[in-house]
Amino acid sequence: MGFNKLIDSLEIAEINISDIPCIEISPPEFKGNIIFYHGWSSRKENQVFRGKILASHGYRVILPDAPYHGQRNKLDFNSGNGEDLLANYFFETLIRSILESKKLIDYIGRDKPIITAGHSMGGFIAAGVFTDNQEISRMININGSSAWLKTRDLWLDEIDFNQPIKDKLVIDNVSYSLKDYDPYYNLDKINDRPILLLHGDADSSVSIEAQKEYYQAAKETYEDEERISLVSYENLNHYIIDKMLAEIINWL
Repeated sequence: MGFNKLIDSLEIAEINISDIPCIEISPPEFKGNIIFYHGWSSRKENQVFRGKILASHGYRVILPDAPYHGQRNKLDFNSGNGEDLLANYFFETLIRSILESKKLIDYIGRDKPIITAGHSMGGFIAAGVFTDNQEISRMININGSSAWLKTRDLWLDEIDFNQPIKDKLVIDNVSYSLKDYDPYYNLDKINDRPILLLHGDADSSVSIEAQKEYYQAAKETYEDEERISLVSYENLNHYIIDKMLAEIINWL
C-alpha cells in the first residue's frame, strides 16, 4: 500500500478518555500504541501530523490534551505572564499527567505494547509516565527532559522568576514531591526498558545538558547499553525536524 493510501486509511476520532479530551489515530491494523504528549502552551491538534506519520507505520496513536491545555481550562498563554504561568503550572501539569495516565492505559489495554512519547513539555511527561508505569514498554523524549529538577535549576539560573519553583506541590489537597516523580531520581524503575532521547544541541528552551546527565546516569543501569540512546542534532534549537521522525521510525 502506498503512503498516501496508508494516510487515507487512518481513522481519526475525537474522543474523551474519562475526563481527558484526546484525538485517536488508528490504522486498519496496528502492532502497538503510542501516547504522544504535546508541549507547553500547545494542544493535541498540533500533533496530528506527527500522529499520522506514526500511525502510518503501524501504531495506534493517542494524543491527549494535557491538564490546563487545549480543551482543559486553557491558561492565557498570551497574557504576558509567561514566567508566572511556568512557575505556577508547569510541574503541576507534569504530576497531573502522571496521575491520570492509568486512565489512558486502561483505555488502550495491555494486550499490545504501549510507548510514551512527547515533545518539549510532552517529553517531560512521557519520561514521567514511563517511569511511573511498568506497563509502558518504551519511551521517546524529544527536546524534553528526563531530569526535571536539573532542568528547573537551569531555568532558575537563566530566567528571572517572580516566585520560586517549589520542590513540593499541593494538588487537590494532596502534597507531591517533584523528586518522587523526577525520572532522574527513579532510575531503579527503568528495568532495562528501551529509551530514545532526541535533542537539539542548541536548544534555548530546554537545555540538552540535563538530558545528557540523565542519559549518563541511566545508561549505567542497563545490562545492554544499546537499549538507551541519546541522539543530538548540531545547531538545532527547540524544533522537531524530519530527521527526528525518521530516527523514531527506524528505532521503533
